[in-house]
Amino acid sequence: MVRAVSRGPGRWDVFVDGRDASIYHYYHYPNGPAYELESWGNFGAAYPTLAATATAGRQDLFAITANGLIHFWQLDGQPAAWERLHLDWWDRPGHLDAVSSRAGRLDVFVPTLDVRDSGVHVMHYWQDNPGGWGREDVDDWPRGDSSHPAQPGPIAAASWGSPRLDFFTGHHVAGGADLAVYHGWQQDAPFQTESLGGIWTSYFAATAGRTGRLDVFSVGTDSRLYHYWQG
Repeated sequence: MVRAVSRGPGRWDVFVDGRDASIYHYYHYPNGPAYELESWGNFGAAYPTLAATATAGRQDLFAITANGLIHFWQLDGQPAAWERLHLDWWDRPGHLDAVSSRAGRLDVFVPTLDVRDSGVHVMHYWQDNPGGWGREDVDDWPRGDSSHPAQPGPIAAASWGSPRLDFFTGHHVAGGADLAVYHGWQQDAPFQTESLGGIWTSYFAATAGRTGRLDVFSVGTDSRLYHYWQG
């Protein structure tokens, strides 16, 4: 998987999971060489799931690996640091996405399967710099069973500015027909959720171009690109 962000004019950063189970960082800065390369370490998974976000002078990367949920961060002119975020032993993470609604604010969304009750959940992590991490279970969707296990689907997060947060996700129960797109949102209140219908088959991409505007893209079972929008 590849993720790219920009933390300032003329600066871009690209993150790639390597076949040697390492996470690689390519970057370019004004008046610098075409690109430079560094390894951010081997975390025991050949194909980690990555999410990245950036604000001026800072970038953050999140990765689901064999060693759990890892958070990397880097400030301009400093080496990268990392920490492990808590996932309970029964949580089997699927995908993840991250968004920054303002400087110092991070929100991460991780769809998981709770193996105790076969339920699909979305875990929300947040941080208001320089505070610690908070965590909540946003909602849960219909459960599977031993014959028809549930599986977390893809997720995409967006924000048109603090305190508004939106995410789009899906889930799948083997043998079932529910492949709808789900929307969760929060604005100075607990998360609300709704089904948008449709059928997803791949990752989502979401963006918020201005206050009140959301655009979501996904590929359907007919291999066509579908666009949802609001505002």
